[in-house]
Amino acid sequence: MPEDKDISTIGARFGLKGQDALMMVALCSGLLQEVGISGDQFLARLEQGDDVGAALGLPSELTEFLYARAHRWFMVDRVDRAEPLFRALCVLDGQSADYWIGLGICLRLRGSLDAAALAFSTAARLRPHWAVPAFHAAELAIQTGDYGGARGYLARFHEAPDQDIPERMRQEAARMAVALGRHTASASNAKPSVIAR
Repeated sequence: MPEDKDISTIGARFGLKGQDALMMVALCSGLLQEVGISGDQFLARLEQGDDVGAALGLPSELTEFLYARAHRWFMVDRVDRAEPLFRALCVLDGQSADYWIGLGICLRLRGSLDAAALAFSTAARLRPHWAVPAFHAAELAIQTGDYGGARGYLARFHEAPDQDIPERMRQEAARMAVALGRHTASASNAKPSVIAR
């Protein structure tokens, strides 16, 4: 039986408290025992700060294979096949910004915009000097009509010290900036409507 500190640590890791944290610990322990993995060992490794994949004892080659597979599905426009793999990768190793970007793009394309925004902000938090999350957040902001937010994300994109940005992404960011500039100009030239009283 896990100790109270194990439950509080696991609960904090997954954003759970009280009975919900107890249920999560019991569920993890029970499911893992069914497949021959020590639930106590899993919980202890999570307590030490391991990600879920490492706590399960999964080899790093597995996550590399899943990432390659997810990327391949994405490149052939099979977002429906790529998204579950990116989601699994984020669970197995939630510290990889690349996995969160992949998941965020899939979610945005599928129209799950709030979840996509969360994925992009997670990637930005994990790699604060990486320009890519700001680019995708700008795309999402434009899609939702948040033009001020889009300008802010594009500014972060251009200010990022990361120089390893694909040329195609730089060109698209420049196009977005021009479109946002035109939108701002047309909005400022619009005459306010007169409301009859």
